[in-house]
Amino acid sequence: MQVESQEYIVQLRQDGIIHVHYKAATKVTKSTLKELEKIYIDLTSIKRPFIFTGDEFVSITNEARKYAAEMDRKIPSLGSAFVAKNLAQKILANYYFKFNKPVNPLKVVGSFEEGLAFINETYELHPVQ
Repeated sequence: MQVESQEYIVQLRQDGIIHVHYKAATKVTKSTLKELEKIYIDLTSIKRPFIFTGDEFVSITNEARKYAAEMDRKIPSLGSAFVAKNLAQKILANYYFKFNKPVNPLKVVGSFEEGLAFINETYELHPVQ
């Protein structure tokens, strides 16, 4: 199943991983996160691993950053891989997650493939039937 908006694409993959992709120049707001929270809950009734990717110039508002901590406790997540494609994204991601500790385990990785490998090594997957 896949849900797409002007800001993101959310997909429950056949292997049971939820892939969230933010489109270029997306400004993630509290409203965006509330939409995503509902989508995640509608997609699955069991906890699953997430992988997050994004195009260039994705930003998050301060209000969204604060809400993300609350949302993290509500969504059906086992843990996440966050793909940072370049050094700037990696620095920003590590800085963000240093001060905004996720409830579930999270690893910043350099590629989508590295994220999938981390998830496959770390979590028991429940493929979509």
